[in-house]
Amino acid sequence: MIHFERDESDQWILEAEKAESYLTGMIKDNPKAEPIVWSLLSICHALQNDRDEMLRTLEKAREFSRDPFWDFLQKQNCEFHIAIAYLVLGETEKALETLEEASQLKSSTYLNRELQLWFIFDRLRGNPRFDALLEE
Repeated sequence: MIHFERDESDQWILEAEKAESYLTGMIKDNPKAEPIVWSLLSICHALQNDRDEMLRTLEKAREFSRDPFWDFLQKQNCEFHIAIAYLVLGETEKALETLEEASQLKSSTYLNRELQLWFIFDRLRGNPRFDALLEE
């Protein structure tokens, strides 16, 4: 993400390919891998500008995070990653929708704290919808 933020496309593509390879290996070993694996993979595909694969993997993340075991533990984090993937592709409205929905989920994570920590969300500061999420 640092390379993406610095607009170093050669580097971010290289790093996304490495991460994709690692995450894909995890999925091959366990097709029902933790939802987080799938949501991180969606960021990799977004960084590679492959929207179709991003959508496919984010749907898998959402499918597996619906499981009662993962719902509280990972669902909100998955949505957080999905919002990042949308931001990478420049789809600000979809990212905001995703974050607004994630803010309504019960979770072990404090979403507004995470939003303050991740620099990729700085591009949303000043947007009233995003600022409202920070205040919750």
